[in-house]
Amino acid sequence: DVLRPSFCWDLGERMVQIVHRRTEPALRVLDWRHLSPAEYEPALQAELEQELQHGFAMDKEVPFRLRLIQLAADRFGFVFSNHHVLLDAWCRMGVVDEFFKVYQGLLGGQTVHLPTPPRYRDFIACLQRWDRDASRGFWRQELAGFERPTALPFDRAPSREQAQGSVAD
Repeated sequence: DVLRPSFCWDLGERMVQIVHRRTEPALRVLDWRHLSPAEYEPALQAELEQELQHGFAMDKEVPFRLRLIQLAADRFGFVFSNHHVLLDAWCRMGVVDEFFKVYQGLLGGQTVHLPTPPRYRDFIACLQRWDRDASRGFWRQELAGFERPTALPFDRAPSREQAQGSVAD
């Protein structure tokens, strides 16, 4: 379920998640066999920069994209990207783990049976039962005294707000 939703803000003040019964992932197959290994990284950076500029049409597509890149006759690269509203880093690692289990099974000619995941709607229902005021109070107390965001080693320059050290509520 988690890999089939689009998101809509048109129905009021809250974002609404629409889980489609069926959807095909946005898959691009790229042929980079004509590139030298030294050209792979710049080509990948250009591909990802283009995606960053394009963004996701959240109300029209599932914010999840796949790329299969052929580098040689028997060598491939695989990239997937998603909006953080769909998967956080922890969940993303679960998807990667399942992908490699299935891939290894296919290589060995075996059928892989993954456990049935919990229903996403149950997770959302659980989140909606949380006491937001209590959560907000907890995190305000935990983060009391922090004056600016922790610097992280990103390739992008910090935004104006980050550079000025402001913290959003």
